[in-house]
Amino acid sequence: MMWGMTRDIRITEKIKTIRFFSQSHKEYVAKVLERIVEFYGDQLVSLAVFGSYARAENRLNSDLDILLILKTNKPRHERIREFVENIEMPLEFLAHRLIDEGIFMELSPIILSEEEAKYFNPVYLDMVEHSIIIVDRGDFIRNILERVREQMGKWGSYKEFVGGRWMWVIKKGEFVGGEKLG
Repeated sequence: MMWGMTRDIRITEKIKTIRFFSQSHKEYVAKVLERIVEFYGDQLVSLAVFGSYARAENRLNSDLDILLILKTNKPRHERIREFVENIEMPLEFLAHRLIDEGIFMELSPIILSEEEAKYFNPVYLDMVEHSIIIVDRGDFIRNILERVREQMGKWGSYKEFVGGRWMWVIKKGEFVGGEKLG
């Protein structure tokens, strides 16, 4: 039991910068992350929160963007099914409590294999500036994000506010999709 309590404390500490609208909201996010850590165990290489929750700009209807990197060869649809059945559905009662409070939060996981994660993914652009890393065995995602940061400098990347949203602009024509980062 002590191991679980220690993990709860660490997760609670790591998510302290997130804006929560109620104690139930905080409990749900912590339980989702804890359940991911418990369910995937040694298969979990990296787990991070990104997007509006990582920037503390989330609203009552913001999705919780989560990146999971797994040691797996399962096809993408199997990974999503597994997530829904083992993470999302068992915590559905907590999600309904949030709806009763006017918090309409959906889980929005990106679940990559280790090999897939080694290739450039557009979410990495935002994660370079704003991400909350919960688990990172061997600094896997930290190393990827550092490599992206270096590449962004080479590409002349910058953020521009367009149509009420921040967009990344890559100035140089050097970027080729699918570039291996790790």
